Amino acid sequence: MNKIINPFLYHLPHIDLHGEFKDIAIFRLNEFINDNKFIKNYQLVIIHGIGQKILSQAVREYLKTDPRIQKFELDPHNAGITIIYLKE
Repeated sequence: MNKIINPFLYHLPHIDLHGEFKDIAIFRLNEFINDNKFIKNYQLVIIHGIGQKILSQAVREYLKTDPRIQKFELDPHNAGITIIYLKE
C-alpha cells in the first residue's frame, strides 16, 4: 500500500525535531513559532516522528497551552507530522 503524500505540505515552513530532548525541542518550537508569526506565516509544519510518541506528546501538550495557536492537527497521511495554524 502506497502512502499518499500531500505535495504542498513540504512547501510550508517546517521544523524537524527528530532526536531532540523534550526541553530543547519545545524551546526550538517556541522560537520557530515566534519567527514565523513575525513574518506572517500562519500555517506551519512540525516534524516530530513517531517513535515512542514521547516527543509528539510533548509537542501536543505545548501546543494546547500556547495562546498563539488557533488549531493543530496530525497530518492524516503521516502520524509523524503535526500541522499548526497560528492566529492572525
